[in-house]
Amino acid sequence: MSSTTINGRGVVTEGGSGLSIAQDAGNLGFGPFALPVTALSADTTLTMPGAYTLSSSTGAATALGIIVTMPSASAVPGAQFIFRNLSAHIHRITASQEVAATKVFCQNGAMSGTLITGSATGTRLELRAVVGSSTLLTSDGVNFLVTTASGSVGLFGA
Repeated sequence: MSSTTINGRGVVTEGGSGLSIAQDAGNLGFGPFALPVTALSADTTLTMPGAYTLSSSTGAATALGIIVTMPSASAVPGAQFIFRNLSAHIHRITASQEVAATKVFCQNGAMSGTLITGSATGTRLELRAVVGSSTLLTSDGVNFLVTTASGSVGLFGA
């Protein structure tokens, strides 16, 4: 038997058994580790968790800005995604990689700011045309939980 440790030196195999991941400031993407910050200015499909700023210069303010497609929730259980609106556009976060019409975004609790629809679930989440609107999504392996949001955020879709 051998134990495997993932730390700042990489993958280390020693005597013993099991797997451990050392807490390291260089670990990114999963709590309690820091999330990398990425600026998005065009439509994109995500594969990794992180903090994303969304900014568009196309079309009039309040128009549809960037469309972000999430990875399948089952591919990133435990992962966190943060989105922040840096332009006065409507930025759409979709889960089109999930089964069609699956309401993969859900929230059940108070959110700071304005939840545009009364729906607690949806096939897409939108950061409305308010600079500074933001949301934190956490994958539970089946859904993306709207952990918190601020500004103007809406859940839509049948």
